[in-house]
Amino acid sequence: MDNSATAAISRGTGPVKGKRPAWYSRKREQKRVRALPCTKRHLAAVAVLVGFIVFGADAHADCLSYSGRVQVTGTLVRIVFAGPPNYESVARGDQAEPQFVIQLDKPVCVKADPTNDFAVFVPSIRDIMLMLNPPQFGQLRSRLGTRVMLSGGLMAAETGHHHTPVMLHDVVLVQ
Repeated sequence: MDNSATAAISRGTGPVKGKRPAWYSRKREQKRVRALPCTKRHLAAVAVLVGFIVFGADAHADCLSYSGRVQVTGTLVRIVFAGPPNYESVARGDQAEPQFVIQLDKPVCVKADPTNDFAVFVPSIRDIMLMLNPPQFGQLRSRLGTRVMLSGGLMAAETGHHHTPVMLHDVVLVQ
């Protein structure tokens, strides 16, 4: 060991494991611990928060579900999305993919479905693409730009042709 390292250890400032420097005192450590703003109330709040995150059933009670039918209300619009080959821009040559979309009155969340890898938790969504057959396009075309209530099942996006994270299939016009 060189002289500077030996001198640092003898002064109590060197990197000797388990040894504290000479200027260190237990009172100083106790003061530091007491100064922390962590109380039992803070710990209880953290425990509750962790519980909501880990056991998310109660935290997402108001979310829509991929299983069963749902009802959504919003404005029916027609949006032209970019399709193949690049799914980026119709103006730069991608195929136009016009779709009917319901723009919800307020954002909603969607619970994850553990049986489907694509059906992940969606914390906030406002636009839901409609999966329609040709007669349904004709039925809903006159309702474009108006507020509608639709019923159907939710499906997670799986391909590039699915332009919103969640889609509505088996669509029925309720109102």
